[in-house]
Amino acid sequence: MFQTLRSHKRLLTITVLLGGALLALHAWVGTPYGHSYKHNLPWFDAFRTALWSGDLYPRFLPDLWFGFGGADFYFYGPLPFWFASIVGTISCPGCNTGQAFSVAGAWLLILSGVSFFVFARSFFDRNWSGIGAMIYMLLPYHYLVDWFARQSIGEVAVYVFLPLVALATHRLLTQGRGGRLLAISIAATLLSHLPSALIVAHVLPVIVVWHALRSEFSRSTFTACLLRFGAWGGLGVAIAAIYWIPAISLLSSVSPSALYNDYFDAKNWLFLDGRPEPNPSVSILAKWSLALAVTACLSALYLMRRNAENLALRDWILLPCVLTAFLTTSFSALIWDVWILDKIQFPWRFLVITDLSIALAAIVILQRVFNGARPKIDAIIAAGFSGLMLCAAVVSLAPQWMGAAIEGQSQNGAFRISGAPEYIPEGVLKNAFVELNATASDKASDADRYVIFFDVMEKQYERAQDAMNSDTESVVLRPLTQGRYQLSVELTQAGTVRVPIAYWRFWRAKDADGGAILVELDLDDGLIKLSLPEGRSEVQIYLVQTLPEKIGSAMSLIALLVFFTSLLRVRRPNMPVNEKPFATSLM
Repeated sequence: MFQTLRSHKRLLTITVLLGGALLALHAWVGTPYGHSYKHNLPWFDAFRTALWSGDLYPRFLPDLWFGFGGADFYFYGPLPFWFASIVGTISCPGCNTGQAFSVAGAWLLILSGVSFFVFARSFFDRNWSGIGAMIYMLLPYHYLVDWFARQSIGEVAVYVFLPLVALATHRLLTQGRGGRLLAISIAATLLSHLPSALIVAHVLPVIVVWHALRSEFSRSTFTACLLRFGAWGGLGVAIAAIYWIPAISLLSSVSPSALYNDYFDAKNWLFLDGRPEPNPSVSILAKWSLALAVTACLSALYLMRRNAENLALRDWILLPCVLTAFLTTSFSALIWDVWILDKIQFPWRFLVITDLSIALAAIVILQRVFNGARPKIDAIIAAGFSGLMLCAAVVSLAPQWMGAAIEGQSQNGAFRISGAPEYIPEGVLKNAFVELNATASDKASDADRYVIFFDVMEKQYERAQDAMNSDTESVVLRPLTQGRYQLSVELTQAGTVRVPIAYWRFWRAKDADGGAILVELDLDDGLIKLSLPEGRSEVQIYLVQTLPEKIGSAMSLIALLVFFTSLLRVRRPNMPVNEKPFATSLM
């Protein structure tokens, strides 16, 4: 007993030290200069400002694009930015934007380890689950690629919820309980990153159906299983409707065509098709991560070949790995042609769920090596191959993740006040692209074009301000909260005023008496144009709540009421436990 307590105490000490080291490292390095750095920091800074000003769900951020404002969080998952705005600010007082955002990223990594630990306890004892949690936190795709190289905060947040989705699925399949956890975890995944939620929506049914077939469920039991998953999963989808219904329904009202090019075509990223990927430096990250997954999973399955129990563990090791290997290669080209999966854009995004398999496989391998006085030679060989692949992956990724860390530290949280081009209303973006193409040379790289595009947008905003000033005797435009502006104007005679806000069809305006003012599109520059009377006018410009927002909010409210009502009911498991928890040894 005392030996067990000492062992658990050591594990807790190591965990606390690792968590503290991550927080200190992230506070020191700041936000790595990854692919999405140019989006994440202005998003975070503007989102945090709006949130702490009282806008609980800031969909429109007036600070973006040098003052034009941006509707980015009508479309991008808000949960990581809610978390970062609160936890990053509180846990890193006095830090700059890059440090606060980075510390929030460290907390997401730590929480992902906690959630994996809870899931792994379904198969392993506490110590091995703790070791697996540390591995899961620091796997190459999870940490080096998604945090340092790609800087995908949405996927980093999803790692917190995937183990909980897996745990809920396992419990529903084996014990008939876990539906509420499944609903909340799926809702959180949707609120974090829509492409990852779409991945989960394809992987989970495969695991559920495979388990049902392998367990030889009767037709009625199989139907009940599917209905149970459909009901709880659907409840989770409905809880997150406040975000995803407007995000999908309103996308055509901005500039999704900015994503319609070869870089975002999933088929161009498939491996083994004999063609180079759009960005070799990105694809090499995915290839090494996939190679590590295949090596670790095959090694673990080989070591488990004579163990007739714990088939559920094998499923979680095998199926995500097999699906990812298939869907990232040219063998799956037809699926990417005809199915909704093309919305994921990058097939290697399936690696986000494969890290679950790698961490479980790592526990199996290490357990076989270290349990017992004389580890078997096959376990040592499996550990050696997996370790070599891990080292190769880390070394091959080193130039990118180390470069991102060094550059991020040198930037010290500096950023330009931009946003995502695909969320700019079409009128402004069209003019910006015309000027960009006239300015950038044919040999300019994508990175160079981005810099030039930012310059163009900043100049456009300056010209828009000049246009407003030229239209009036005196004018003050002041952003308020929740997508509203206050415009104070003095005109010597009735006329039109161009306002430096990108025109979007959901803008409305009213005078001090509440009378409606027509909001028009200025065709020359894509800005808002108002017709105002002579004299002084006090105008409030605001975004009307759209129909998709109303539908999504109502659906989420109803779903939450159903969820909390379900907490009042006590249900007994109606499915037998047909698989035992994993013992402390595979031997």
